[in-house]
Amino acid sequence: MRFTSAYQSSAAQRRLALVAIIALLAFLVSCSERNADDLDVHGNGLTRYAERVLGVDPLAPTNPLVLIPVVTGQEPFVLTYEVPVRTDLGSNRCELSLWDNGQCADTSEIERRTNGTYLVTWDTLFAAFGQHALQLRLGVPYQSLTNVFGPKRMEDVTNLVQFDPASTSFGSRIFIEGKLQCRSANYKIDFFDMRARLLRTIWGHTDKGIIKQGWDLQDADGQVRNDTEFQANIYIAPTPVGATNSPSSNAVFTLPPYPLRFWRAGRMS
Repeated sequence: MRFTSAYQSSAAQRRLALVAIIALLAFLVSCSERNADDLDVHGNGLTRYAERVLGVDPLAPTNPLVLIPVVTGQEPFVLTYEVPVRTDLGSNRCELSLWDNGQCADTSEIERRTNGTYLVTWDTLFAAFGQHALQLRLGVPYQSLTNVFGPKRMEDVTNLVQFDPASTSFGSRIFIEGKLQCRSANYKIDFFDMRARLLRTIWGHTDKGIIKQGWDLQDADGQVRNDTEFQANIYIAPTPVGATNSPSSNAVFTLPPYPLRFWRAGRMS
């Protein structure tokens, strides 16, 4: 009886050892598969998992996270691009975002079109003067390499002014702030309602390279507007430092004007 009991105990131990070995092998295989999913086999910036999500042919070294320019008539202040990706990324818990010089571009929007592709818009009014390296990022879950990027696209921003995004939100007054590429300039701001009716024109001058201009929401008739949205055209005319001429006379303004849109705080969409 003692022999039988010892034999049964040894057999039980062997079974436990075999189960442990099988579990270890399964774990190693799983790790190997996950590591393989993290690999960029073709050197195109896409992992194997990202290729599956994007519907890319695993034998083709292509990267569909490219920015293809689309002309809309809003250039150069709003640049638009099509992305030739036709899979529903949201269903895979993935998301696209636009990056500018290595940072997330907050003043951009991405939407899926009815034809299945994606449309990217980037507002350059809030971007610094100079070159920008734009790149699409695909946020991919369940990977150690969670950020997958497309190729870079270089864009030159030549706007004379870089506006503060905070200018687009207002309460009892609108306050516009912008950094100029010249120290001295005259400027004119035309405020409109959303039906494009001119409400007020404000003239100004700066020798500090910065526009700081407020509007108390009063129209030309002295009535305070309670609109939830406004729009404005900002004209800029560089001048010699210390120029004494009136901003409203002899000004050679840049064209087209810089367009801004404003939303009442708490009602932004």
